[in-house]
Amino acid sequence: TSAVSLMLCISMLLGTTFAWFTDKVESKNNIIKAGNLDIELYYQAEGQTDWTKVTETTNVFKENTLWEPGHSEVVKLKIGNEGSLALKYQLGVNVASEVGSVNVNDVEFKLSDFIKFGIVDGAQTYTRDQAIAAVDATATALKTAYNSGTTALEAKNDGNTDEKIVTMVVYMPTNVGNEANHAKDKAVPTINLGINLMATQVSNEEDGFGSD
Repeated sequence: TSAVSLMLCISMLLGTTFAWFTDKVESKNNIIKAGNLDIELYYQAEGQTDWTKVTETTNVFKENTLWEPGHSEVVKLKIGNEGSLALKYQLGVNVASEVGSVNVNDVEFKLSDFIKFGIVDGAQTYTRDQAIAAVDATATALKTAYNSGTTALEAKNDGNTDEKIVTMVVYMPTNVGNEANHAKDKAVPTINLGINLMATQVSNEEDGFGSD
């Protein structure tokens, strides 16, 4: 009888629900957010007051212009850090492609040998003579590729964009003669000028091991 009673008590105990104290801590505010590297290039041609974003198909020069001795164009370029990470950049100018020709003296030539350019800091407004005078001492032929020094820009902060503005002057000197005057039955010489902007992240933002 005792054995049966013990077995009955055990079976009843196994069917009983136990209550336990429990506790937990939950954190849902641990934010992981990716940084963004985003540099943009804008231009402002002569007579313009607004900045236009440069894309692969942008022509920063006047449409259908026929270059001749004394012709010049001034283009302002603005480099802006639109991202959340600090960066450094280099601005480059080079002849992407070119069509040569034969001049009236029956000599082959390329326009990039005769058209010059120079770059100065800041947003400059010039007359034609002022523009040429500003760069003439340091100007080089377009065939000479240009790369700026490395410049750092801080990350965009509270809507404020860190930016750099330069002014590019491109001109054909007045002393250029028939050596750049193509014969009428020859190909029209043209230049496809490339403007390149390259950026990379700099060691600025910090983690638990420093800013490097």
